[in-house]
Amino acid sequence: TFLTSFGSLGSGNGQFNFPYDVTVSADGYVYVADRNNHRIQQFASDGTFLATFGSSGTGDGQFQYPWGVAVDADGYVYVADRNNHRIQQFASDGTFLATFGSSGTGDGEFRYPWGVAVDADGNVFITDTGSNRIQKFNPVLNNWTGTGTWSNTSHWSNGNPPNNYTHATIASGTATVSGTVGVANLTLENGTSIVIPTGNVLEVSGDLTNNGGTISGNGTLRFIQAGTQDLTGSLSFAGTVAIVNGATLQTNDNLILEEGAILFHGTGTTGGGGNLMGNVTTSRTGNSGNAYNGWSSPIAGASTALLGSKKYIYDESQPYGEARWIAAGGSMTAGVGYFAVGAGTPSFTGSPLEGTINVNLSYTGSHPADERGYNLVGNPYVGPLDYATFIGANAMIAGSLYFWDDDNSTGSDYTNADYAVMNGVGATGPNSGKNLSAIPSHQAFFVQATSGGSLTFNNAMRAGSGNATFLRQNTSPIARIRLAVTSEANQYSETLIGFLSEATDGIDRLYDAPKLKGNTALSFYSKLQGVDYVIQGLPPLNKDRIITLGLDVAKSGDYSIQAIALEEIEESYMILLEDTQTGEFYDLQQTTPAFALEAGKDIQRFALHLKQARITGLPEKLSDEKLAIHANTERIQIFFAQESDIRQADVIIYNLQGQMVASFPDQYIRQRQLSLSCTLPSQVYVLQLLTNQGIISKKIYPSNP
Repeated sequence: TFLTSFGSLGSGNGQFNFPYDVTVSADGYVYVADRNNHRIQQFASDGTFLATFGSSGTGDGQFQYPWGVAVDADGYVYVADRNNHRIQQFASDGTFLATFGSSGTGDGEFRYPWGVAVDADGNVFITDTGSNRIQKFNPVLNNWTGTGTWSNTSHWSNGNPPNNYTHATIASGTATVSGTVGVANLTLENGTSIVIPTGNVLEVSGDLTNNGGTISGNGTLRFIQAGTQDLTGSLSFAGTVAIVNGATLQTNDNLILEEGAILFHGTGTTGGGGNLMGNVTTSRTGNSGNAYNGWSSPIAGASTALLGSKKYIYDESQPYGEARWIAAGGSMTAGVGYFAVGAGTPSFTGSPLEGTINVNLSYTGSHPADERGYNLVGNPYVGPLDYATFIGANAMIAGSLYFWDDDNSTGSDYTNADYAVMNGVGATGPNSGKNLSAIPSHQAFFVQATSGGSLTFNNAMRAGSGNATFLRQNTSPIARIRLAVTSEANQYSETLIGFLSEATDGIDRLYDAPKLKGNTALSFYSKLQGVDYVIQGLPPLNKDRIITLGLDVAKSGDYSIQAIALEEIEESYMILLEDTQTGEFYDLQQTTPAFALEAGKDIQRFALHLKQARITGLPEKLSDEKLAIHANTERIQIFFAQESDIRQADVIIYNLQGQMVASFPDQYIRQRQLSLSCTLPSQVYVLQLLTNQGIISKKIYPSNP
């Protein structure tokens, strides 16, 4: 029964000049070999014109009288390019993929090929009309052999790397991804490997079959095809697995996300947005023995049995102390944190969590202010959470997060000194906590509620980096000073001070982190309005400042104070520690002073002075002359760089109050050095050289000879 017709004579879209062959794909698209127009036209099943590709010529994607056309089960289009004596392969949208054949009578050569057909196995049959024969070919495959970069054409059997429309097999060796590359169906044979380094991306638009190979590296494996993509064969990966919007990855329970791996899926996830079907296995390595870790589960319904025999949740409503730690059992609740002893490396298998997750917060107003509102929660996703987005979405909590960061006492002292702290200034902690850049997966942490309510986790909070350290902030250029105190028994505590435009001299939710209450062997903090802070945020450093420091010391002994990190602090500033008991100053950029301290709490003996090294009334420094200064309390030696042409200078030495303490006029520089005899107490000074080229200012700290 006649149904319809379409087309007419001509060269416009939907017109034909001697249409010679027609085929229909499995998804209903109609392809017509428009012979004398030297093109292929694509139509919907009702004859609606969709697209055209090809033109007259001999280049890739061009034709000389295309006579035959066929489509395989994957939607690839094969065209018998008659007068060019070859077969061309295209993606369903007309993108040129490959060509094979040339003029001749040998195997794989053609004389005027007219017809083409593809069987269910993908084998290609060609009517080689001029040679009176049929030739059969294997499916057009692109095999990788050897070791090298993915884009290296010599390793691919087709002479070109695959793209999002072409299949590929890693047949032997190792292919290393550079940049963003694509492939349709991807197969890894036994013993082969693909490496995706950090910052590089492998996009898969088809199925991924692993027959015993590996994919390694910390780059991104991205699934991009609308519809369902199958993972066949077990695959472990430590990088980022991203499923884009519209794509669905069917894991068939074969995906193993290694330590530090990230999974992006679910609506609203940056870099993700797609769906995942099937189970995933993910793990983290925690402490063994008697040491604790804070855990959360990124898998729906995971059992608390994974955390060993000793695991606890935290109940803020109970009196402060051990009464708040309640034995945990049953299934782990999404978004809730757990503490466990010696859990080792538990593996969580099941459906990975995504979407909005709410956790009810406890806030008991009758508790003292420094004991109320603390709730143990946990990252519910396979991948890190962005601190700023998390805090911004949860106005009912303070801006500081507390992470258990064991000081390696392995069970001999569980105290609040073992917490790392993160806020908008940065992170600080006794162990690896100072490396925090985001909230890692599987990680439990304390928040302090300022009222009752519900804490929210959602896909918009999921971050693209910062998942490397389990426990393990801000990458913007915040000026920061990290100070640490160490006892003679190697007990350690640190405090962080940051300077940023959003902070004030008062108490800021996002930038000031109180020191957790508790009896500690050693605790170091700064003071603000009578409160102890482990992190303090202040306005930008554009004037001299004095910051009061505090110490809790359980045992008398010797303690050293050190500036362990200075970030974005201008060179013009001196970082000075004042011992208010002796009146002495120490330049923390040059020395690590030690002090004998008596046991006690809230010892406010020390103050941090941030002081610009300029002396009032003198010209600005005009030269960055390279020189070295060796100073002790009896002699100062100045060594000039080889290229220096300074021959004479006045030398003046000032104390930090701007008073001149020594002067050496008209000093001649011989053999690029200057030696000055003087008597100076051991403290910080500013040495200035007045030359005919300008003034050079340097800080000095004379040592004992």
